[in-house]
Order: sequence, then structure tokens, then C-alpha cells
Amino acid sequence: MKVIIVGAGIAGPVLALLLQHKGFEPVIYEAATSIAPGGSVQLSPQTFKVLNIVGLAERAIATGQAQESLEFRSHPSGRTLMAVDIPAMIRKEAGWPMCHAMRSRYVEFLVGAVRERGMRVEFGKKVVRTEQDGEKVKVAFEDGTEDEGDLLVGCDGMNSDVRALVFSPGKTYYTGIILIGGISRRHPSSLPPSILQVFGDGAHFLSAPLSSTEVGFQCVFPEPRASADNWRTVPLTNTHGKAMLAALPQARWAGGPARIISEATSAFRHAACLMDPLQSWHKGRIVLVGDAARPAAPHLGQGSNQAAEDAYHLVRLLCQPGHLPLSSSELETALAEYTALRVPHAKEVVASSISEGRLRVLSGPEKCRKRDEALGRSLQEGRWREVVSRMKGPFEGDKSEI
Repeated sequence: MKVIIVGAGIAGPVLALLLQHKGFEPVIYEAATSIAPGGSVQLSPQTFKVLNIVGLAERAIATGQAQESLEFRSHPSGRTLMAVDIPAMIRKEAGWPMCHAMRSRYVEFLVGAVRERGMRVEFGKKVVRTEQDGEKVKVAFEDGTEDEGDLLVGCDGMNSDVRALVFSPGKTYYTGIILIGGISRRHPSSLPPSILQVFGDGAHFLSAPLSSTEVGFQCVFPEPRASADNWRTVPLTNTHGKAMLAALPQARWAGGPARIISEATSAFRHAACLMDPLQSWHKGRIVLVGDAARPAAPHLGQGSNQAAEDAYHLVRLLCQPGHLPLSSSELETALAEYTALRVPHAKEVVASSISEGRLRVLSGPEKCRKRDEALGRSLQEGRWREVVSRMKGPFEGDKSEI
């Protein structure tokens, strides 16, 4: 059963690996001409659980840095609000670590793994048209070529061409929050690997080691001007890029942020946006996975991990009939169950992301004081267990159904 996957970011390769593992014939088409540079990505236990099904979890961990501790600081008061080994707790409870990796390095690993296993990945293939009947689905590309398969999966991110062509372009809502971040040099004095979050008055800073020599960082602050630009790399070889980083309020915060920002080797800018939610993620023989289905502001660091969960559940449900190829009715049943399972979960993730974004840009002395007090109490109140439960993955322990 041939599956055409549009998108070679994170969701597409993970899905292809699972599909081939279960006897499907996936092929990946990507609109970009190459793997784009970018910032960092958080990889949580559910990603490693899914990749372990195809024997790639340990190699995935090696693309980044497993974290050992987490520290929350308040910039207004200068206090440390919390310094705990939550990442170690997550590893103990979920069986796999929390890691951070350079996004491009992780994507290169996934695409490479797909090709190692004999699957085809083609870049420079922008989808411009789809057609389907009861038995097949056809996709046409901007370069004039076409392909036909039994199922088409849109894994092409927030600005999904598949979603726009098949479902609805959807209205984009700018949340009023800008993210500027990048990659910086990591100093030996920063060991052991620790995630740092600094909460300020109307601004937030986060950093996490990506390797023995690199640290990823992200600065969040409100900007009321309406904007809907996508992730974009900002060159630091010109005056504009350097000035953008120097103008950040976090560039003057002591205790780590100022040094990390000043030593940046690459940078990106992103306007945090949301889109009208889809009530269904499939139509006929076309289905969406990952950010193509549930664009969410990236405040939880869960985009890639939720995509892995989507891929797992889609493949699990496609395999339920126990044979290939699936009949049209069997395929419709699997895709309908997938939508029913993932849409409510996606709404919860989006709501949590919105709430986290607001927390990070609270302004005013009294609001910041109350926020800092709440963050300081969060460990005693057991909030970390909620975080662990979100990261345990699509199945308990090692009880994968595929």
C-alpha cells in the first residue's frame, strides 16, 4: 500500500519509518530544496518511545544533549525560584530522557535514516494540486511531475500546502508574542546540562545545551504589531542581525542570558501564531499529521513530540484490520478513529501553549510577584507530575501496539 508523505521535516520521516516497519510503501516529497537551518528542538520521552519501535531511539538521543536539571529564575527579584532535577525525574518515570538538539541536525538524522532503509525522499517538490477518487489519490507538483498512491499524508508544517488545498487555508491569528533565538557557544563552566528559564517583567529567556559546544536559546516578548511571518533565519553577518539581538531586553540580563546572546552564532525570528482549528484531520484518502493539523505557538516545546505521537496512532489504526491493502471502508474507519482520538488532545495542547505564552510575558510588578511565588511553589504542589504525564507517550512502558 503506497503512502505519499508531503513534508520532510520531523513528522514526515518519523511516519515513513513506522509505515515501512509495518509493510507500507512510503515516499516523501518536500517543498524546500534542502534542510533549512533553524533553532533547537526539544525531544521528550514519547519521541524516543516511538523511534525505539524502529530501533533508532539511541541514535536520536545522540543527535543532541540529554538534560539533567532545570532552573527557574526571576529577573525582577534576582532570586532562584526553583532548581531541581526534573529532567532526571522524567527519565526515571518515563524511561527515556528529555533532550535538546539542533533542529537541522535532528532532521538530517531522520532523513538519513529514511534513506538508509531504502525509502525515497525528494526535495524541491511543492504540491500545487491533489485529486482523489474512491481507490487512489493523486498529487501534482509545481515542477510539472505527478505521483499516485493509496493514501496522502500532509506532514508539511504550520503553513501546510496540503491543508490549504484540501481542507481550508484557515485564518492565521498573531498572538502578539515574538520569539527571537538561536544557537550560541557553550562554555565548560555551564556543565552539567541544565535548562535555564528566566522570567522577567514582560519578557522571558530560555536556554538549553545542545551538545558539548553549543547551547540553544530563545527570547520571548510581546510585540503588538500584527504579524504572521514564519520561522526565518536572520544572518548575523550583517548589521541588522546583530542589532536585532543587541536590542533584546534579555541581552542586558546578568547571570547567563547576556553572555549567551552576545556569543550567538546563528539566530531566528518567529511570530507566534495560531490558526482556526480543524474539526476533522482527514478527507477521503488525505490526512494531516503534526503541525499541519494543529498549528500551535511553540511555548511548550512539544511540537515534534506530538507529531511522533500522531504518527504512532495513525500507523496503529491503519494496522488494525491486520492486512494490506486496506479497503476504502477500512481506511475511512481508521482515519475517522485517528481524528476522533487526536483532535481533542490537540485542543488541550494548544490551550496549554497559549497559557504558557501568557505566563512568559506577564508585565507589572504585582503580576510578576504573584507569578514568581506560584512558580516557586510548583514543585511542592506536584506540578512536575503533570509534566511527566504529558511526556509518557502514546503507550505505557514498552507496550507498543505496532
